[in-house]
Amino acid sequence: MSDPIVCDSFIANYDGPKKPPMTVEATYSVPLSEEIVEITEVSIQRAKELDFLFMKDIIHTPNTAEFNGYNTRLCRQAGMSLAPATTVKYMPLIDMTPSDL
Repeated sequence: MSDPIVCDSFIANYDGPKKPPMTVEATYSVPLSEEIVEITEVSIQRAKELDFLFMKDIIHTPNTAEFNGYNTRLCRQAGMSLAPATTVKYMPLIDMTPSDL
């Protein structure tokens, strides 16, 4: 570039402690509702049961599918609908071409 880049913002170096103490406001917590706690407990228990079944089947049943396939089979047997596949598309960070001013 022929013109120098002018920095208009003031740059200040931080001169405080590396690990500042936590403020009292950050330590306050809001208790979760009973519904969320119950749903979480049921989800954790179900996950533990399914993980145990998977480990048991891997050891005792020949030709058991790997973890994702095993869970997909369980979902199909339970009548759950499968979620559509996720698609990822990388977009440019700046909505301009490099030649735009």
